[in-house]
Amino acid sequence: MPNANLVMIRVVIDINVLVSALLQPEGLPAVVLKLALSGRIQPACLNRSSLNTKT
Repeated sequence: MPNANLVMIRVVIDINVLVSALLQPEGLPAVVLKLALSGRIQPACLNRSSLNTKT
């Protein structure tokens, strides 16, 4: 049963955080990205489909 007092944390993940996470997989930006991808925090401006886009 979900906790009624639980508040979803929303964060903005900009391109700098994404690039830093990829360059340093043990750094804090990588932790933020992993939390977002696991659903533990809610990205306000990034979704999974934007990570799957190939250019």
